[in-house]
Amino acid sequence: MKKLFLKNTLLTAMLVLVLAISNMVGFSSKTFAASCQVKQTTLLGIPTWYKYLGGSEVQQRNPADGSPAGTVCQPLIWTRSDETDPSKNEKLPRRDMLLIAAAIIDILLRVAGLAAFIYLLYGGFMYLTSSGNSEGVKKAGSTLLNAAIGLAIAISATTIVNYFAGRLSGT
Repeated sequence: MKKLFLKNTLLTAMLVLVLAISNMVGFSSKTFAASCQVKQTTLLGIPTWYKYLGGSEVQQRNPADGSPAGTVCQPLIWTRSDETDPSKNEKLPRRDMLLIAAAIIDILLRVAGLAAFIYLLYGGFMYLTSSGNSEGVKKAGSTLLNAAIGLAIAISATTIVNYFAGRLSGT
């Protein structure tokens, strides 16, 4: 019992350390480059697929009469065209493809983190309902341990993806 308590305390300390480091490294939620500011609307902290792409302000028009209705920030995918050698034209640049892939990986890692958190709650519920049964306590402890490890991995991986994608996008 003492060994399990020590192991859980160590895992909790590691999880707090990972969270602290992820905040220092910059768990940033910058959506676009400095050219425009977009309100970040997320569901349960899950970002959009265009999180790391640059943006520009676009004038909206009223559909009824064509009058200006305001500006919005729209994500841009930069294409490069070479008039001297058309074979060098890029339909979708590699950099932007990498940024979109990083955002999708970020989304998947955050979903995995949410699943690990739910699994952590389930392990706590198992621990509470074990009623002192040694086999139930052991099973709940194993569930809590696995969930804490999964949560730490998901948070660490999300931080790493955010760091490198932020460097690549220049934000």
